[in-house]
Amino acid sequence: EAFWLNAWHLLTQMVVVGAISLMQSRNRQLAEAGRQIREGQQRFLDTFEHAASGITHVDAKGRLLKANQTFCAMVGYSKAELERMSFQDITHPDDVGPDLAMLGETLDGLRSSYTLAKRYRHKDGHNVWAQLTVALMRKPDGEPDYFISVVQDLSAQKAAEEALRTSENLLQQAQKLSRLSSWHADLVTGAFRPLSGSHSLLGLDERNYSAQDVLRMAHPDDQPRVEAAWRAAVQQRQPYHVDHRIVVNGVERWVTAQALFEYDDH
Repeated sequence: EAFWLNAWHLLTQMVVVGAISLMQSRNRQLAEAGRQIREGQQRFLDTFEHAASGITHVDAKGRLLKANQTFCAMVGYSKAELERMSFQDITHPDDVGPDLAMLGETLDGLRSSYTLAKRYRHKDGHNVWAQLTVALMRKPDGEPDYFISVVQDLSAQKAAEEALRTSENLLQQAQKLSRLSSWHADLVTGAFRPLSGSHSLLGLDERNYSAQDVLRMAHPDDQPRVEAAWRAAVQQRQPYHVDHRIVVNGVERWVTAQALFEYDDH
């Protein structure tokens, strides 16, 4: 009896020790899983907060549920301020309609996402151009839950486009005042393209012209000289500066033609 009691006691102790060891192993696994979950959550938060683009969560009525720091800096409002606002409050009035229309189509199931360029109203009053990409998140039962919006700041791009338009307008005005006709010649394809309305100064259509088209504009008696000068400029890098006559729509006139060449590494 003493033997069996001791054996039973030993067996019981072994079961208890095994259970404790198993529980400790499970606890270590749970602790590791918890650590990995926390690290994953922190990485997600870091990605959300410090992404190069603005990111917001918006409910079905347009109320801002969450915004990252990039978006806050883009529109000039704090997170606390944005959480009391809707996207309509910070959108240019002319751009609210198109945004709401696409949002409605998404809620109706006609699309799962949409992209558009729009203007936000910064807190200090100026407009911020942005490209907005919106996707609808749904609940497990398929009902709409919230929208994720990714906002890319286009201010620099819009400023560059405006500067380019201004430059083009100034160039076109300068050419009209000075009676200059500027062209771009692609030496690979042989295409000649008039720039900034230059075709109208010569009475030509706005299209690409071939090298032969341009040569035929020269007076027949001047064509050999023009062709030789162009060939020398292209092949021997000699300056292209030729006075010659052109004939367009039966009208003959004298012109001075000059060209500047851009060279690649070869």
